[in-house]
Amino acid sequence: IGRNRDEITKVFAANGVNLDGSAFVMKLGLLIRTGTVTTGSLTDIVGIGRNRVNHSWHQDSGLDQVTLMMGFPAEDGFDGPGVFSHVVKLSHPLLQIGEEGSVIQWDCYDPVPAPIPEECIMRPVYRKGKEVMVYRDCDHLHSAPDEANRKAVWRFM
Repeated sequence: IGRNRDEITKVFAANGVNLDGSAFVMKLGLLIRTGTVTTGSLTDIVGIGRNRVNHSWHQDSGLDQVTLMMGFPAEDGFDGPGVFSHVVKLSHPLLQIGEEGSVIQWDCYDPVPAPIPEECIMRPVYRKGKEVMVYRDCDHLHSAPDEANRKAVWRFM
């Protein structure tokens, strides 16, 4: 995203917003500097249309680091779930079964854990004023939404 900050500025200007792309990205970055580890990575997760998908619960690292997601809905004026990942708050950290900091897949434990009860799954709602979601990776499992309603999500870690 570093080289695209001028493009972000142009998009803002074209939509009547007086905001510098570099300043915008720096402000987002400040929101993730609360964990003990910051990788500085950005992933652009492209939408899959409005397909229904099965959950694949995981942690990106299991580390004490903050993840920020900025959502881009499938349509203007969207208000509802399916833009952000679904999350489950954990009662305690998971055992790291691979190298420290590697992806932790919920269904890779032996024995495979019981399915996550529906009432434990948080489905964040996207709407004006709620375009960003922040969580600590070590405290949550997350998965693609069961019904995607997004063009993309930017994930900063």
